[in-house]
Amino acid sequence: MTPQLTPEEGSSLLALARAAIEDRLFHNGALDAARARVAVTPALAAPRACFVTLKIPDREGALQLRGCIGSTDARLPGKDAVVTSALDAAFADPRFPMLTREEHPELVVVVSVLTPISEVRGADAIDASRHGVVLECDGLRALFLPGVAEEQGWSVVDLLENLARKAGLPAGAWRRSRLSKFECERFGETEGGTARIRRS
Repeated sequence: MTPQLTPEEGSSLLALARAAIEDRLFHNGALDAARARVAVTPALAAPRACFVTLKIPDREGALQLRGCIGSTDARLPGKDAVVTSALDAAFADPRFPMLTREEHPELVVVVSVLTPISEVRGADAIDASRHGVVLECDGLRALFLPGVAEEQGWSVVDLLENLARKAGLPAGAWRRSRLSKFECERFGETEGGTARIRRS
């Protein structure tokens, strides 16, 4: 079983995510420096599935989604997976232009490390207040991270309807979809919004 992360290990993942983005923007060696400072524990070396969410404050100071990408497959060590997800969120989320140097000072970074994903038989097995959900149907796939439904005030059915819509499916398609749930350990600021699953 993959060990749970300590607050210090979560802070290390957050530091690596921030450093990866800074290094790509400014080419200042920030990532190598962060890697040198991080103590690689067994929990950070273990394969992890993770997402990185980026937000930027709008003119009123409210945080707005600026990118969110990750993988549901635990293939890379956590210390490497978070770097890949951070760079994808900043520079490869198709919903947004690439992050700029001007945006960097106000950037808010959140790292979400997923628990193993388990398939469920139906909506009754999902708790909208704590579960993230993956929906798969007709070759399409979409995901909401934990906390999205609670932030939006959605019921489980609302969550699944919006997830089907996000995947490009018609209303009610979730009833014939493959559904899976997961939880996550979150490090950083409060997170909401939607996420993209990295295409393998």
